[in-house]
Amino acid sequence: MDRPQHELTPTTNGPSTGRLAALGGRRQQIALFGLLAVVVAVASLAIATTRWIRADTARTANAATTAGLYQDARFYSAQALGFFDQYQLHHDKAASDAANAAVDQLRATFKLLGQIPSEAATVAALQRRANDVVALGKRSHALKTAGRHAAEAKVDLQTDAAARAAIVALSQSEIDAQARSSTSLQRIRRNANRLEFATPIVLGGVLLLALLVCMVLVRDRRRMTELATTDSLTGLPNRLALANVVSSALREDHDLAKSAHGCALLLLDLDRFKEINDGLGHEYGDELLRAVAARLRNSVSAGDTVARIGGDEFVVVLDSATGEDAEAVAARLRSALCVPFTIDSIELSLDVSIGIAISGGDQDDLRHPSALLRAADLAMYAAKELGGGHVRYTPELGTRISEKLTIVGQVRRALDHDELVLHYQPQVRLDDHKLVGVEALLRWDHPVRGLVGPAEFLPAVEDHQLIDRITHVVFAKALRQAKAWEAQGMRIPISVNVATRALLNASFAEDVADLLKEYAVDASLICVEVTETTVMRDSARCARTLRALHDLGIRLSVDDYGTGYASMVYLKNLPLDELKIDRSFVARMITDQQQRVLTQAVIELGHNLGLSVVAEGVESPEVCQELRASGCDVAQGFLYSRPVPAEEIAAWHEDADRAAAVHIPAQRASVEMA
Repeated sequence: MDRPQHELTPTTNGPSTGRLAALGGRRQQIALFGLLAVVVAVASLAIATTRWIRADTARTANAATTAGLYQDARFYSAQALGFFDQYQLHHDKAASDAANAAVDQLRATFKLLGQIPSEAATVAALQRRANDVVALGKRSHALKTAGRHAAEAKVDLQTDAAARAAIVALSQSEIDAQARSSTSLQRIRRNANRLEFATPIVLGGVLLLALLVCMVLVRDRRRMTELATTDSLTGLPNRLALANVVSSALREDHDLAKSAHGCALLLLDLDRFKEINDGLGHEYGDELLRAVAARLRNSVSAGDTVARIGGDEFVVVLDSATGEDAEAVAARLRSALCVPFTIDSIELSLDVSIGIAISGGDQDDLRHPSALLRAADLAMYAAKELGGGHVRYTPELGTRISEKLTIVGQVRRALDHDELVLHYQPQVRLDDHKLVGVEALLRWDHPVRGLVGPAEFLPAVEDHQLIDRITHVVFAKALRQAKAWEAQGMRIPISVNVATRALLNASFAEDVADLLKEYAVDASLICVEVTETTVMRDSARCARTLRALHDLGIRLSVDDYGTGYASMVYLKNLPLDELKIDRSFVARMITDQQQRVLTQAVIELGHNLGLSVVAEGVESPEVCQELRASGCDVAQGFLYSRPVPAEEIAAWHEDADRAAAVHIPAQRASVEMA
């Protein structure tokens, strides 16, 4: 199908695609990287601080250990001197052994102190003094044993002096060690207090920071979700939010599948909104959409959902409703929107086309959000064809519109492959039977079906944007053919039918002017045919376009005159050149007196307005003679020729010239032979 179909895809708790999702993802990544960097920095600082405290504690502990060793050295040194003194007095072997043991302990202590780099020099000096004390003691013992009493006093004095010096040195070292020990213990306790106090603060700070960042991320994600699921212009839920609402409603209504209730979806399309938006500007269009959204919210129940899915399309979701309920809501919405809006003192009127689709019951194929919205879209499309109002979806309606949209898709492909061609039907002047022009009629040269008439495909696209492209192709082919005939010495005017949509296009006249310049064709060779129904659909806009075409030099003709509902006023106000009588009048004018009278009245009216009159559908000599007797100017129909390719028009033109001023039967014979 060619018409774009709406899709609804349920989403999770946030945007999954699009610019907002990308923005939210980038912001979250930045926040996470920031959190990680802060946590790493704080953790690194905490680790460095802890290491410093531990190192300082270790250094302090080492200092305390050193102080303890010095205290041990002081003790063993004093013990050794005491035992030596005892030995000096009593020459007791036990005292000598105890002194030697104390000396061994002192040496072991000095050895431990010597392993501490900062204490090596001090320990070496103390050890020398201790060795001197031991040496003096041993010497004193030897002298006494030898009976050298004269030198004993001197040795004792020297020993005593050396011993006292060593004791003083060790005592000073002990004092220093005790001071260091006291300081170290204080530092150890202080560092322990620091660790005990700093650790929970650092951990608490990290956790608090992580909590704050998480709160920011949650708030940011909630904001991103809100932006991604809310229409920024009206504040209504958008397509993403609608998908979740419809999915939830369908899940809740699954038990009602066999009942008349179900999830009802109403798709609203504002008629004439584009005209207001383009004519007054987007500012007025935006304000109008906001006003429409407010009215829709005020026209539904609290449990119903109103969403805007883009452009001038809105959706109303009823959780559980019957077909009658949905149609009643649709009628209420139409009534609310038909009341004129006032925007900056300008009164604006709207109408709305509403498509209704309901899940449940026998609509088993409408159990998915996208299927439900597509069904409502088809129903809305049907409502637009009817000129507004609301239409409820049925499988038969879906089949019919689907077939129509399938044709639209096929016509698009036909345009892409240049399969649309023009055939031409001659228009003959009744006075002398000369060719005065042709009408270009569209055909589809289908690769399988052959030539397909316009009645099989044009109705499907006449209100579709594709008709603008078709009109451009028809004009381009007609102008190219007019130029080719002119190059062959034949100046043949061509009439081209124009759809309503083309006349409502503000740039249509400009596009035609560009084509005339591109193909270098005299504008007087082109006649634009419009129906009175086309003109009356939007007379003001169509009149502007027709005047612009007339200013280019293009002739204007009213086709199928007499079949519309307003046949007089626009004939006076529009710059028309030609009036074409509908074939329904011409075909029965011989057998129906009233039809004859009406046909004659139309001919007289056209002449009184200064218009040339063309009769369509002329198929018999009797009708042709009656038309000529009534003063009709030009005839067109199967009596002269069916629509034929451009190549046959040249031959027909030559035959028509040779058959000039010949009676109708002879003319018909020459046409048939051609």
